Amino acid sequence: MVDKAIELKAAAERLNQPFIHCWCVVDRDDHSEDRYKLAFETARQKKEISVIWANECFELWYLLHFCYRDTAIRRADLYKELSKPDRLHRKYDKSDKTVFELLKDKRPAAHHNAAWLLEFNPSPLTNPSTNVHDLVAALEKLQKAASDAS
Repeated sequence: MVDKAIELKAAAERLNQPFIHCWCVVDRDDHSEDRYKLAFETARQKKEISVIWANECFELWYLLHFCYRDTAIRRADLYKELSKPDRLHRKYDKSDKTVFELLKDKRPAAHHNAAWLLEFNPSPLTNPSTNVHDLVAALEKLQKAASDAS
């Protein structure tokens, strides 16, 4: 993914439409540790590329909307946690397009829990760990600037 971002950035520059910044969002999933580390090492060489990660998967960010979690958890267990009655109120479905709206009001808790987790688990190799909140904060800042400008 990071290599693709570098390619797309170069193509945009050739068209006089350069990127200001590129965010690559990756899950740890079942990728080999070497391949996963390579994404971070490659991005580190490019100041305009940031890697946003979730270990083990993006659904950790969703879970952090409901609770703090600092013990390892597998993807299937994350899905079960999200499906609990006091969480999404239904079985978690990865393709559910309404999850964003369901979680919207809980985002401050997710930011807090993710920042706290990152303080104790700063390595993308640690399960659980994530920095998705950094990207969400940047997007919220852009959204606020756009609404203030209009």
